[in-house]
Amino acid sequence: MGLSSLGLFLQLSANLSEACRVVLSQRLLSGTGALPLVEMQHHVAPWQSVFLLAASAAVELRTPSDRAAALHAVASYPLIFACASGLGLGLQVGALLVIKVAGSVTMKLLGIGKNGALVLFQAARGAENLLSHQLAGHALSTVAFFVYSLVRLGYVGGAGGAAEGRKAKSL
Repeated sequence: MGLSSLGLFLQLSANLSEACRVVLSQRLLSGTGALPLVEMQHHVAPWQSVFLLAASAAVELRTPSDRAAALHAVASYPLIFACASGLGLGLQVGALLVIKVAGSVTMKLLGIGKNGALVLFQAARGAENLLSHQLAGHALSTVAFFVYSLVRLGYVGGAGGAAEGRKAKSL
């Protein structure tokens, strides 16, 4: 498995656009003149769909046979694709809710923890072949997320947002 210029460019572009989306979402969902979640979804979803469709068409649907195979896959399993679309909408609304309630940094940290845990789960059940350094990297990022969460909540180290909040309420 090697690096490709296109793959690296796409990954860096995805990271940059995700960071911009998260920060802009937080700005639009908080403060004066904040948008409601449904209205925010109304503004964000069409543009995300356009850019994701354009990127996937440029990278994955280059030939007529690729386009025919993709259309056949959707036509063969319409219920699965409808369910996947519904789950994607739920994930998008959930992400906006987390951004509104807890902030953009928390949402990104939850994503990092989720991704690491998902890869480890797939590797544990044998569906993913990982090299030892890949496995160690995913395990380290997942453990670091949980340790950060415990410290932030005040369960480790004696300080943290939740612990300070409990102290303030008890006074």
